[in-house]
Amino acid sequence: MRMAILRRCRRASLVLTFALSLAIYSNASAQSSGNVQYFTGHTGSINSVAFSPDGKLVLTGSADGSARLWQWDTTASSAGKQIAAFSTPAGNIGVNSVAFSPDGKLVLTGGTDGVVRLWEATAATAGKDIAEFSIPKGGASINSVAFSPDGKLILTGSADGTARLWDATASTPGKDIADFSTPKGSGGINSVAFSPDGKQVLTGSTDGVVRLWDATASTPGKDVADFSAPKGSGGVNSVAFSPDGKQVLTGSTDGVARLWEVASRSQQTKFDGHKGSVNSVAFSHSGLCALTGGDDSIAIAWDVQSGKALSLFSGHKDRVLSVAWAPNDDSILTGSADTTAALWNYSCRAK
Repeated sequence: MRMAILRRCRRASLVLTFALSLAIYSNASAQSSGNVQYFTGHTGSINSVAFSPDGKLVLTGSADGSARLWQWDTTASSAGKQIAAFSTPAGNIGVNSVAFSPDGKLVLTGGTDGVVRLWEATAATAGKDIAEFSIPKGGASINSVAFSPDGKLILTGSADGTARLWDATASTPGKDIADFSTPKGSGGINSVAFSPDGKQVLTGSTDGVVRLWDATASTPGKDVADFSAPKGSGGVNSVAFSPDGKQVLTGSTDGVARLWEVASRSQQTKFDGHKGSVNSVAFSHSGLCALTGGDDSIAIAWDVQSGKALSLFSGHKDRVLSVAWAPNDDSILTGSADTTAALWNYSCRAK
């Protein structure tokens, strides 16, 4: 997720950006991105982006206190049409993280006020606030949110160093089921993710440790394993499970994304190239490609097996804070501190 700004990159043109980026990657056969469509309207950094499960809608969450739902069309020359806005109460409340429910009918947001909000996403009542539930004792900022694969649970990670499981069912939405507390001094949790089978959860913290937790009903909250990057790697901003659950992808403040094997807890590959923090990581749905976004204002698609850069996506004027793959892997979505989201026409084609 978002950390302190290391530097602000501004470039004169896409051509110049691409030329500079190529110089970074001696091991890459990189190419410029395809068609791009921008989503404009937010007045603050776009901290989080997501595709709907059917791939027809785009969701953005911003520091301006709103989440927005958009239609998109990669062949259109204009920005996507906004369908609905999910607005937090008046005040200095930013939206740090957004997620769709697996059926696409609900939207989840986590805010700087420590409140998790559940919203209607269907056309007739899009934007209706269904439920709110808060972090106890001070309302620490919610940095990351996720739905379980079956849509029955909600996972949150917050600045107070805890991850929590909440009930997402209609009968008792917001019931706190279990807490996952990192050791004292570990700092905040910046990113969370469910395993594909929903039995485990993953957290990434400012102490640089990625933790795997049991999420089953019998022992929820048990720390199963830790993945620790080399000393000096900095905090972990973003985590993701591979589609088969056998690998974990992490992005850190040292500018490196790392691929880990879950079974052995060992690091397999380093995706090294960003200048500045890696703020967001994502696996393609095929598991063949990875996507990263960084403080250098670019996103990069990588071949998971070889670790080589496949394509660079340059065009944002400030940090890339969030990245996502479309469900069919034929487009990617980026959200930036420049207040825009961009949808790029690009297919995962690992070499």
